[in-house]
Amino acid sequence: YFTSYEASPLYAQYKNIDYINKNKINYIVYNLKNYSIQDGVPNYIRTPLLHKFIFNNYLQTVKIGEFLILRRDH
Repeated sequence: YFTSYEASPLYAQYKNIDYINKNKINYIVYNLKNYSIQDGVPNYIRTPLLHKFIFNNYLQTVKIGEFLILRRDH
């Protein structure tokens, strides 16, 4: 999904998690300015399942400006 707004239904969050796992994504670039441009709702509120998965399975390696580089916690 192109945006968290489009990926907010539960089925879409599960689809994103499945994609991350199947493709063994090792790094995620996470934008700390995490608000939807459509309506200003924070993406962690809009996609709680996806965010829980990311922060339970990835560790911060570095912060660059408003971005976190997260590495899969093996």
